Amino acid sequence: AGSPIPDAEVEMWIEQLAIDPMARGYDWPAQPDPTKRADFLVAVIGTGMAGLNAAVHLKRAGIPFVAIEKNGEVGGTWHENRYPGARVDTPSRSYTHLFGADFGYPNPFCPWTENVRYFDWVADSFGLREKIQFNTEVSSMTWDEDAAEWEIHMKGPDGEKVHRSRAVITGVGFLNRPQIAEFEGAKDFRGQSWHTSRWPAAIDLSDKKVAVIGTGATGLQMIPELALQAKEVTVFMRTPQWLFPIPGYRSPFPDQVGWLDRNLPFHTNFMRARTAYSPFYEALLRVDPDFEDPHSRSEGNKAARDFCVEFLQSKFPDDPGMVATMTPAHPVLSARPIMIDPEYSVLDAIKRHNVTLVTGGIERVNEGGVLGADGIQHDVDVIVYATGFHATEYLFPMTITGRGGKTIDQLWAKDGARAYRGCMM
Repeated sequence: AGSPIPDAEVEMWIEQLAIDPMARGYDWPAQPDPTKRADFLVAVIGTGMAGLNAAVHLKRAGIPFVAIEKNGEVGGTWHENRYPGARVDTPSRSYTHLFGADFGYPNPFCPWTENVRYFDWVADSFGLREKIQFNTEVSSMTWDEDAAEWEIHMKGPDGEKVHRSRAVITGVGFLNRPQIAEFEGAKDFRGQSWHTSRWPAAIDLSDKKVAVIGTGATGLQMIPELALQAKEVTVFMRTPQWLFPIPGYRSPFPDQVGWLDRNLPFHTNFMRARTAYSPFYEALLRVDPDFEDPHSRSEGNKAARDFCVEFLQSKFPDDPGMVATMTPAHPVLSARPIMIDPEYSVLDAIKRHNVTLVTGGIERVNEGGVLGADGIQHDVDVIVYATGFHATEYLFPMTITGRGGKTIDQLWAKDGARAYRGCMM
């Protein structure tokens, strides 16, 4: 990109090339006593991106482990989030482990189906399935000081059981525990309702009136697809988000990319490094204390804001009111930006005849649907809650008790989650 890489980051970016797919693995300087290594059993909780990474490297190091997965398959959040339009907003070629650089994702930003295929590939290629206890959920862990072990309580197909491990690696993520706002009257609704991460298989919405509550990343990915599938869609938006148009966001790579993957040595490696390196964001994130603008924090941040507003204006050239409605009050990148396809996105969906945008808030849910704060009743057949997750309640809902009977919630109560070197407790 023409910008210098800081000296402190050079080693990291060389690793990102994944020329050595195990660059971040561990190589014993001297082989440990086999007996001691065999006695050091590790439990890995979760088999999404982090859990599978831990399992691969533990197996390579010869450390015995068991992986505990609450679902019936690997994939973590991508096993669960299968709503229409679900896809990554990070370039797929960098959304892999180092040892997965050669996987060759077919899209710049892959849909959930391709992400699941990647996780299956990891589990199968490295022979991990025999180490995974599926459909088993951990409820609590307690440190046994005398035995120097964790006592792990979990429930699986055979009922409740206790497992003991010398160490525990939690790869549970934070986008898999649905958060549903407790709207008054929600239990009175006579139609169907569900959270986006609990999307029912083979649901037909062609004759349904659907309400979508929430317009974060999930809602804004889903709404364009629902607009094409459902009879009517009513969108309840509390806060607009910054939308970044990315050409080709919803499209596969051209065939030439696949040919280069197969025939040009290290092509996947360099694509990985190139998509991971984004100096563009540094300029947007920079805060200039002398910059005077109520909507931005620097020249770069303002340029990004102007770009996004101009895109909104191009979508609504004759509707300044809608441009104002869809323009966030906060600076760009002070909240998560949303990647969209400039050819078809939520902005095009809300212009369709079968889509209604409601911005005035919700008074309550009732038997027939949703009552807006403006007193207007919206009768629907289905309510979809795109209301996010318990993202800041790390390790929720497990109870973890350490030395002296102190829980991790108590440890973090004062100033939030923290860990030694960002990953150990």
